[in-house]
Amino acid sequence: MIEGIIFDMDGVLVALNVSLEEMVKKAEERAGFKPDQSGFRGMLERAMKDRKLYRRLMEAIDELEVSAVEGRMKVFPETRRIIAYLGERYPLALVTLQGRKAAEMVLEKLEIKQFFRFVFTREDSFFRKEQIEKAIQALGVDKERVLMVGDRRSDKTAAEEVGCKVVIVRREGQAKLEGAQIISSLDELPKMIENMSER
Repeated sequence: MIEGIIFDMDGVLVALNVSLEEMVKKAEERAGFKPDQSGFRGMLERAMKDRKLYRRLMEAIDELEVSAVEGRMKVFPETRRIIAYLGERYPLALVTLQGRKAAEMVLEKLEIKQFFRFVFTREDSFFRKEQIEKAIQALGVDKERVLMVGDRRSDKTAAEEVGCKVVIVRREGQAKLEGAQIISSLDELPKMIENMSER
């Protein structure tokens, strides 16, 4: 029986169309240095030790995400309808590695903000597992009765580590993910949840 649902944002509800390369370039401009072999994560770890640098990096990434929401974001056609349908039946939470500013803009633009009781962004945690744990705690539902809807292996791994159920949305062109319950559209979600509840 499913009693609460957690959604990832980018790749599940919308496609922001922001590449890692763009993020690195924007971060380089603002930080004034290039990433070493540890890449973008290394830049972030370095910035976490320097409050001013961290703030500059986060502002740069926020700008990039906000620009994407305003200009090139793709909204999947079923998103509004399915979130409204599920939001009237289950408590929903959102987890995203995007910033709060971009997440709020997306929810407002799609007119679905009212359906999400809780929103956890990178300001709350940079780690998907921690975000899921925070969402489950906020929802007040037993983890085994929570469904995580993501689009990446990291979503699947984090949800399994936490102990909740997980469904992966595999949009056209995405790589196959072994060992996961897969749907190709959120339209398939209500029936899948119904089937989970019958088991």
